[in-house]
Order: sequence, then C-alpha cells, then structure tokens
Amino acid sequence: MIRERTLAGLKRAKSQGKTLGRKKVTDDTMTAKIIELRNEKKSIRQIASEVGISRGTVNNVLKVA
Repeated sequence: MIRERTLAGLKRAKSQGKTLGRKKVTDDTMTAKIIELRNEKKSIRQIASEVGISRGTVNNVLKVA
C-alpha cells in the first residue's frame, strides 16, 4: 500500500511538471570544456580542478560523451 501511494505521488508530481531527483552539476558548456581539455591530453585530476567539479563527475561526463 505504501509503494502504491508513493508511486501515485511521484506520478502526480511529474504530471504537474516538477523536476524529480538531484540537480545537474554540469551543463552543455561545461561538458564541452571537459571534452576539450581531455582532447588536449590533460588528466582527470587537472580537468576537475580547472573546471571546479569532482573527479567522479568528470569521469561520468566522459563516459557519456
């Protein structure tokens, strides 16, 4: 019963246009910058410190790209 109510609430929130989940850390310009820096043979650690995000986020962006 709890599961059904939770799913119904999530469905209602989505239909009202609410964004579910965590906010994105990167945007299109940041993603492009990360890819550009990686093509310049910079390390993940250097990219993360230059862009100002974590190494894990850099890895995730590069996996998708």
